[in-house]
Amino acid sequence: MRVRRKIMPLPIAFAVALLASCVDEPGPGSLDLGKGWTLERGQGSERIDLPASIGLGESKRFSLARDLPREVLRSGDTVYIELGRSQVPFRATLNGMPVGSYGEPGPDGYRAHAEATPVLEIPTRLLKLDGTDRLVLACRYEGDAAPFPAVHAVEASRAELVRKLIRPLNTTVYVFMTAASLFAALVMFMQWSALREPGYLLFGLASMTFAVFFAEFGLPALWVPYHALRGAAKASLPLAALFTLLFAGRAYSKRKRLRSGWAWALVLAAAGAWVAWSAGDDVKLDAALSLAVAPSLLAFLHAGLIAILAWRRKVPGAGTVSIGLLVGIACSIWDGAWFLSGMKPMVWLAGPGLFALDLGIFLALGRLSLKSKDDLEESRAEIEDRTRKLQSLNVAFSRFVPSEFIELLGRDGVDEVELGDQALAEMAVIVADIRDFTGLSEEMGADDVFRFLNGFYGRIVPAVRAQGGLVDKFMGDALMAIFPGGSADALAAAQDIRRIVVRYNEERKGWGKKPVEMGIGIHAGDLILGTIGEVERMDTTVISDAVNVTSRLQDLTKRFRVPIIVSGPALERCADARARFALRYLGQIRLKGKAATVPTYELISEDVDPLAAEKLKNRGVFERAVFLLESGDLVGALAAFKDCARRFPKDPALYWYVERFRRARRGVRLEDLLADDGV
Repeated sequence: MRVRRKIMPLPIAFAVALLASCVDEPGPGSLDLGKGWTLERGQGSERIDLPASIGLGESKRFSLARDLPREVLRSGDTVYIELGRSQVPFRATLNGMPVGSYGEPGPDGYRAHAEATPVLEIPTRLLKLDGTDRLVLACRYEGDAAPFPAVHAVEASRAELVRKLIRPLNTTVYVFMTAASLFAALVMFMQWSALREPGYLLFGLASMTFAVFFAEFGLPALWVPYHALRGAAKASLPLAALFTLLFAGRAYSKRKRLRSGWAWALVLAAAGAWVAWSAGDDVKLDAALSLAVAPSLLAFLHAGLIAILAWRRKVPGAGTVSIGLLVGIACSIWDGAWFLSGMKPMVWLAGPGLFALDLGIFLALGRLSLKSKDDLEESRAEIEDRTRKLQSLNVAFSRFVPSEFIELLGRDGVDEVELGDQALAEMAVIVADIRDFTGLSEEMGADDVFRFLNGFYGRIVPAVRAQGGLVDKFMGDALMAIFPGGSADALAAAQDIRRIVVRYNEERKGWGKKPVEMGIGIHAGDLILGTIGEVERMDTTVISDAVNVTSRLQDLTKRFRVPIIVSGPALERCADARARFALRYLGQIRLKGKAATVPTYELISEDVDPLAAEKLKNRGVFERAVFLLESGDLVGALAAFKDCARRFPKDPALYWYVERFRRARRGVRLEDLLADDGV
């Protein structure tokens, strides 16, 4: 009875996953947008229907465009457009305005994740919903033919399903399986190095090839070229089958070896080499993989038979290995049927199945390898004492330099940091400054100033850490923080800081003290983190033009009289920024000391900004006035801003534009009107 209770959940879970894998199309509430697309490429334009394989010549760039029908809004106040599983990266615009993108630049130009399902989220305020909304997808693909998927307008529930279930199951879960398999391989190699038992070496090689197989789905082709990653992943399947079979023969056959081992090695190695040779052309690669699937499955079946026979002989660990092999074989057969049919299920099961195989063998070997416990106990007390001392030292040092900063430099500890260490990374940056600090400090003594600053930072810095940020430095009445997690974390931290400042001012009001105001600028870009100074005295710092831009944005909050300003590049790195945050476009501003303009937005804290409701109510009118001014229509812009003033006379951002029009009367050029010169 105990054995049955342990085994029963496995077929139940497998059956649920099997049924779930049969569904990969949007439901009946979706709208097919596949017909009537205009294809623009080097040879000219033509009308096509999606899905389609788009042949490409020397130019790897093309665009797809169509007008969205009125029925595109399926539910709520947001339009969701699903583009199936796309290997083609793109930038999307609606009526000329950016509304999303898919993919990131990679070593060979590929930017898309092969198994992700992109969904564009378009607020209705950007749509006219009269059948003339023009959606354009600007694409680039390095192959000879770009496989573009079906396009549907879907309901919010379907978009949520894709984001929270389908995409993680086909991508994120594989990151864990890749890491776990690499860990298993490392452990087995260490065991083999210590014991020189071939079984550990064979399973270590099997785990390593499993990790390569999982990596195709878990890792987008950002660090490894697309064709190299995909070719290695596909070629690893027959090699994983070979090493698994050789391990089963070594560990569980009566003869402790496989009679037909050389024949299997020749066939499966040749299959893996043929698949690897076909990398670079996806059509040839899939054809080669189709031929390699059959011998790979036969090898897994052979290994499963050896393990089951050993289980019947009550060989230790054989039962766990048998269950893992059976689950892996069943999932592989199921996915193989999908692959050979030319269709894709909602969730590929071969990956989890092979991971179950990998895990089963690892657990079986783990039970047989726990022999060193007594030896480790003898030195545990000494190790724990040293560990406590090191932890205490690290905690003390992290108060001056965060341990996360040391990790970003690629060092394991402060003792490894050297002068000149540096690392390049893309991050978001916040610069926050206390307004009129000079006036506040004049009312305090020196001790009071330090108490005030420490008390104030003690309130807002935890909000930075809570969103994954690191405070790089305190600059008296200002601080700078970096966010390795990206712009979304920075925007959330800025809003948390704003809420804390508002609550703090309520307390100061009760103490009879002046309120404290803080301006916050947010930007994102490439940063260089490193150490500067000299060998006897060094410090960590962040150097980048992005930091200078962030500081200028913080200064700009004074001119616009708003608490938080975020740049367009920062929003571009946060795909759902407009859905998660309340934003208002302030204009293309040439920041002080810069030649190029930067798109700027006000981040509105709806719960603590007393003017938030009016700002959002009149956002469309304000943004239209800004667009008219940027286009050079001074007359139209003046009329639009007058309308803004009539509707919302307390809008603080209007004062900056009022000054712009005063300059326009004095003959200032348009490109100089939108420059921040401190006024």
